[in-house]
Amino acid sequence: MKHELYGKRALVFGASSGIGRALAIALGQAGARVAVSYNNNAAGAEQTMSLIPEQQRAIILKADLLKPVEVEQTVTGAVKALKGLDFAILVAAQFHMAPLTECQNNIIEEVVSRNVVAPFVFAREVLKELKRNGGGKIFFVGTSQGHRPLINTSLYAGTKGILLNLVKSICLEHGRDNIQALLLSPGVTMSAGNIENFSSDDERNNAEMIIPAGKILQPEQFADIAMRLLGEDSGYITGSEIMVDGGLLCTGAQV
Repeated sequence: MKHELYGKRALVFGASSGIGRALAIALGQAGARVAVSYNNNAAGAEQTMSLIPEQQRAIILKADLLKPVEVEQTVTGAVKALKGLDFAILVAAQFHMAPLTECQNNIIEEVVSRNVVAPFVFAREVLKELKRNGGGKIFFVGTSQGHRPLINTSLYAGTKGILLNLVKSICLEHGRDNIQALLLSPGVTMSAGNIENFSSDDERNNAEMIIPAGKILQPEQFADIAMRLLGEDSGYITGSEIMVDGGLLCTGAQV
């Protein structure tokens, strides 16, 4: 029996590792045709694509989030390769950790461009195509830090927090166009950027003692949840944020 996503056309923006890679692989294994993008990790994007069933591979596209025209071109290129678009998921973002007083103008501009300007450009271009297509789904990957920032992450947490209002606005403007918009926000995730932070058993155990679900999120678990929300039965859930943090936000703790 074919998966309900079989034959769908998907763009995963930022799929060279971690959550983006897991999403792209899950979509391909379900029978969706998949286009992926990367910023500077071409080898990672190639590896992601190699893990997708061959017949489901569409195209790999390079996109620098600092350049709105490249964001536009990535959506356009994906639509051309896929011959349309049903799903688009934006994963890519820039993390920056430093006291705000030490963030120079160029760093502020860079993080805002990648975490705010790029998502708005992405959304604009994707929405145009989804409307032409008669509907679809646009998802963004956020962070639990949008609600409870870690110390010295004001740039990252502040910019990522904007995504919820973007999703709400898309819902209000395009809900009747049969477009579902969601923000999926993970907590502590065993991604490439976090592996060093939890390299020892003690560090990992300490984190897992704080998280109510008792474990650190794996990218594949996140992808599994996203896949359920990409199904037809989830369409009534829109304009919302889904916390995929194992209950961490409920504790008020920082990990």
